[in-house]
Amino acid sequence: MTYPADTAATTAPTYRSILRDIPSSGRGLRLTWASGRSDASSRSWGLSLPHGLSDGRVANGPAEAHPPNAGFQKLFVVDPGEAHRHHLARVFGIRTAQDVLDTASARLMDAGDADYREHRPLLETLCSTTGPESPAAHTVLGPVDPAHHHLVIPFLQDGASTALPETPPQDTTAWDISVAVHLLWLAHGGGLVTEDQCSGILARALDLAQASCPTWEDFADGVVVGRAVADGRLDDSCIRFVQDIAVVLNHPDSPWFRLPLRA
Repeated sequence: MTYPADTAATTAPTYRSILRDIPSSGRGLRLTWASGRSDASSRSWGLSLPHGLSDGRVANGPAEAHPPNAGFQKLFVVDPGEAHRHHLARVFGIRTAQDVLDTASARLMDAGDADYREHRPLLETLCSTTGPESPAAHTVLGPVDPAHHHLVIPFLQDGASTALPETPPQDTTAWDISVAVHLLWLAHGGGLVTEDQCSGILARALDLAQASCPTWEDFADGVVVGRAVADGRLDDSCIRFVQDIAVVLNHPDSPWFRLPLRA
């Protein structure tokens, strides 16, 4: 006979089960769907998800534009776009419209990671040898160039089965795409760029995503792994990020739920 406690012990959540089991309501998050947008536009802006996921966010469009305050407004009126501009400046060193357009374009131009692709067979082996069969970290990292340890360390950590896909994606292109579009999303919200200025980069981002990923689930895998190897480690934020990915995949007002990635 199997007792409930025994069942619970053998059904610890995995990355895939988190993506599957998150409620379609999105844990109470209210996302909105902007009407009148084309499917291509909705898909393009949806590439920025789950960055900036928050209650009330428009899931298929840019952040609402708030140009910098001018004149007396600088002193006496709250500037709703300041948080977006501050994030761009502090994290990415971006302060002007040209900065953001150049940085997003370069991110797409260099999307993917040749070093990751080189080490993918090792990562695939690590994913398939979990539990007691897992090799000791020092035996895995010993032959690896220290400059590439950041690619491998996340797959050796205890939380790997929860925070990373069971099979590593072919590349991390999706991560670079998501960051590039998120930069545009932030810049639009900060009043640095217009949607027309973003249109060419958005089109290239969508073309690249559709060429490299058959489905939104594949795109999600690339975003999650790309984030982990960029950080070089797993922490609690990685689990929360997977939960946000699950919301975006299942929320009824998300482009990832309402539209296939490939038309």
